[in-house]
Amino acid sequence: MAQKTKKQKFTGERLIPEVMNEDTFLHLHRYAITFDYIKDKDVIDIACGEGYGSFLMSKYAKNIIGIDIDKNTIDNANSKYVNNNLSYLQGDVSKIPLQSSTIDVVVSFETIEHTTMHDEMMLEIKRVLKPDGLLIMSSPDKYNYSEKRGFRNKFHVKELYLEEFENLIKKYFKYDKMLFQRYFHGSMMFPMENIKIITEFRGNFNKIDELDFFDSMIFNIVFASDNEIAVSKKASVFDATNYVTEVFNSKTYKLANIIAKPFRYLMKK
Repeated sequence: MAQKTKKQKFTGERLIPEVMNEDTFLHLHRYAITFDYIKDKDVIDIACGEGYGSFLMSKYAKNIIGIDIDKNTIDNANSKYVNNNLSYLQGDVSKIPLQSSTIDVVVSFETIEHTTMHDEMMLEIKRVLKPDGLLIMSSPDKYNYSEKRGFRNKFHVKELYLEEFENLIKKYFKYDKMLFQRYFHGSMMFPMENIKIITEFRGNFNKIDELDFFDSMIFNIVFASDNEIAVSKKASVFDATNYVTEVFNSKTYKLANIIAKPFRYLMKK
């Protein structure tokens, strides 16, 4: 069970439960899709951060180890998230502190963009995976996440375009299946082979624009293995409606709305 501990400082990069934003649902959705693939398996969660994801997966996995480079983060996770089959270790992506061929599933979400040592990371993942092991990894799409939005994440040191990510995975694994993820009042994921044309409308009372729904997939997620992969072909959704409703009904939002009302009126003049 999750224990009460000292709150982690929010830097803007590591997700913590105390701060709810659109990234919350993207992260939770990623962990949710692992559940069917980790049942009764030995699993590691690379760059586990806060530890909530490892904890969620521990409800399904045989054993799970969360690994992170930051000692304070690991100490906090070990005391905050407790389960009989769950533990946390300090370690680096280019030197995973585990024996070779011992892991069934490696999970690594929002990690690869934080290092330039991509080949070293992949070699370590291959080393600890059993011959029939599975990698589930996400990567922010350099074009849609950064370039298209004119956005720079100061914590990212080497983002990958989709083609670069695909080539890296194919270099180390015989089989792979790609999913795409975007924010949509929660989170949505779609398999590559099942993408259809969906028209998206976005706007307000002054103007409504017609957009390509799939043109905003900002994260690429891969399932990779040396064995053939039976990955679900279904699209999936993580619904954040309850959270959005809570925000709209909160005293803070209502007060902000009252304060902003005269400024909106002046802007119309």
